[in-house]
Amino acid sequence: GPYSLGDELRAPGRPLCAPLDRFAPGYEVRVADERDRPVADGETGEIQVRGYPVTPGLHKMERADYFTADGYYHTGDLGLVEGNRIHFVGRNGDMIKTAGSNVSPAEVEMEMQALDGVHSAYVVGLPDQERGQLVVAAVVPREGATLDFDEVQKQLRGRLSAYKVPRAYVSISRADVPMLISNKVARRQIATMLAERLGRAA
Repeated sequence: GPYSLGDELRAPGRPLCAPLDRFAPGYEVRVADERDRPVADGETGEIQVRGYPVTPGLHKMERADYFTADGYYHTGDLGLVEGNRIHFVGRNGDMIKTAGSNVSPAEVEMEMQALDGVHSAYVVGLPDQERGQLVVAAVVPREGATLDFDEVQKQLRGRLSAYKVPRAYVSISRADVPMLISNKVARRQIATMLAERLGRAA
């Protein structure tokens, strides 16, 4: 690829996503907003990189389309700044925009999967006239578990900012989770399924 970053994975008590805090020599890394300005601690933005290991350009592509004016490469990856660490939280195209704020599905899913009784969770945005997009979740319970979604929501409010907490939940089985040929979760199909079950537009 045009660049590579690496770090050891860890499993803290409340993981976000694998943190990046030690970079190979020659890299400069920042997390920036839509105007390529570094974001503050606790905020999410695009991970941008520059340095001699980064490709000088892309074949048959205009450099200005993929690099900032000061030479940083637009990775399209999103990171959350936590002190000297950057937590990878997803891709730009996966972000949910609700009430003027960005929500990373990966961040919400990680917090949900840390809760008792939750095997896996899939967070998507559905069109909403008032908020732009409504944050909703499909949840696969652990075998033998019965989830109380009022309690799930209460616990998430203690872990996440209010706008990131899903407004609606649907319990599904592992067999219900649609997959692509690439073995990745088919998020568009999950959004369609949730829209149907919640009686909303996808």
